[in-house]
Amino acid sequence: TYFINMLPRQFDTENLSENDIVQIYNFCQGLPERFQDLLANLDRKAAIFYSETKIELNRDEMINYIVSTPDYSIDFNHYNYTEQSILLVIVCLAMPVRLDLLKEISIKLYEKLFYMRPPEEEWIKDIGKLQPKPLKLRIEHGQPYLYTDHDLTFNAALLYFSEQHIYQIACAYIYDILKIVNPQIIKECFDIIDLCEINADLTFNAQYADWKKINYNCGEHFYNAYNFIRANKYFSRLLNYLNELDPELILKIGITAYEVGEYNHSNEALMKIDESKIQNKYTLYLYIGKSYNMMAKGELAIPFFDKAAISAKKGTDDRLYAIYMRHLVMLQIPEYRETTQREYKDLVDKIIAAYKTKNYDYLYLPSNARLLKSCYDYYYNNDALQLFDIAEMIARKCNNKIESAYILHNKGFEYIRQNREKEALDSFYKSLKILENTKRHEAAYCLNNIAVCKMFKRNYQEAADYLKKALRYQKSFYLRLTANAMLMQCYRLQNNSQYKVLKASFEKIIDEKQYRDPAILRKICVNLAICEYADGMSLPAKKYLDLIIDSVEGTSSEYRVLRLYDVLSDDYTYTEKKYIFKKSQYFNCLDFDPWFITLSHD
Repeated sequence: TYFINMLPRQFDTENLSENDIVQIYNFCQGLPERFQDLLANLDRKAAIFYSETKIELNRDEMINYIVSTPDYSIDFNHYNYTEQSILLVIVCLAMPVRLDLLKEISIKLYEKLFYMRPPEEEWIKDIGKLQPKPLKLRIEHGQPYLYTDHDLTFNAALLYFSEQHIYQIACAYIYDILKIVNPQIIKECFDIIDLCEINADLTFNAQYADWKKINYNCGEHFYNAYNFIRANKYFSRLLNYLNELDPELILKIGITAYEVGEYNHSNEALMKIDESKIQNKYTLYLYIGKSYNMMAKGELAIPFFDKAAISAKKGTDDRLYAIYMRHLVMLQIPEYRETTQREYKDLVDKIIAAYKTKNYDYLYLPSNARLLKSCYDYYYNNDALQLFDIAEMIARKCNNKIESAYILHNKGFEYIRQNREKEALDSFYKSLKILENTKRHEAAYCLNNIAVCKMFKRNYQEAADYLKKALRYQKSFYLRLTANAMLMQCYRLQNNSQYKVLKASFEKIIDEKQYRDPAILRKICVNLAICEYADGMSLPAKKYLDLIIDSVEGTSSEYRVLRLYDVLSDDYTYTEKKYIFKKSQYFNCLDFDPWFITLSHD
């Protein structure tokens, strides 16, 4: 009962017998952390099925997985010291190890632990006893490599050696041993980056030597290669030690956290920097502003974008980018709307003039592409598409694939407004392909928009699958709102029991006044009103419409709100109005208020 209650509430165990559950419990030895490992590994093997209504185990795959790993419950006390030394090397290095290197390291480790060298014939006999379980052998490039037979066996061994207080000691010893091992073998087994990561992991796990510097250097290598995901693995280990680091180093840690979507960690790191002690003030101010923006604290972001703009030279891309980011934040705050429109159109006019006069020095500033990808706020139809084309041209010239993905994504949104769903989906899919391989958490935006397109076709199950995938990828409070709002509508239209749960969560958001952004309030209230009306609850539906009726003019929700208000209000009659995109489902679909999301925040 305890194990089953640990599962998410959507988890369906109907296809499992009582004996299956007992097998799972015994396999995990009653330990929650091993149950967590089991679920994670089954998920990696695609043995957990996600549908629109539930999550369930693929029973056959799960049983095969458990049956194929009887040695997971190994009592490592039964292994002699030579065998344990071999296993320790495998566990500490956490990767397949070539046989000759394994022999050299494990014998030296044995010597350090027991102050004597094991007989060579004993080592050869013991390595044979460890195969095929718990170790397996594979041949790579004609050389034998050994590794644990199963990921759960690895976890069990790691847990055992940690509980014996020998894992940390072994990591420290192996770090020292690698310095004296035959350098030719090291060169053949590991490239420079492999060795850099191995040393970082060994010293961190042992809290040994100058582990902070070693981990920073490893993270910095990946940072310089723009591989922020791998850089963050090593930088994140230093978050509790920022006070010990040079401000320039903290800046890189903060930027990396931002680039992988850890906005709170980014802001926390950057705010520790004394600006008087850092040379690159522009980047510091810029990323503080960007992190505040992604934390939905626009008012705090604006002063930092102002400081960034002042820090940059006039006429440079840096200055243009800071102005652009400031514009995006101000756009979310009602009192700045008129100012932002005027400033934005002035900037666009300069780009168009540079394009027409072939002033390429100004035209091909990278931030011009960033700025134009937000043109949908003030430009429509062919005017917008022409600006997107110029933005794509600039991004290609600057060789910026990620920016191209953002532009494609927003161009898809313009196609949606024009009721050109085929071109829209094509743009969203192209953007998705790039972002899934570069900034996966931002691929969630594409998935959200693809899902809404599926909803237009009333393919609610397919849409729900896309939305759930978006929620697994995302690291943005805004996308959580959009995807869940659309998922709520999918569930309503499918008579799914999870509909009521999601609706209650959005009712709580409005009742508690959790957001003041008018666009967020409008989208939530319209969708709640549609839901309440469909549920036969006219009074609550009108309550949500009353909250936004004065702020829908000129928005994509106006038609839906006024049509519904006509039905629910005795003192209001809908009259036909002229809309820019009157024929577009984005404006006239009455089943739900489509909540598309654009990639303009960065």
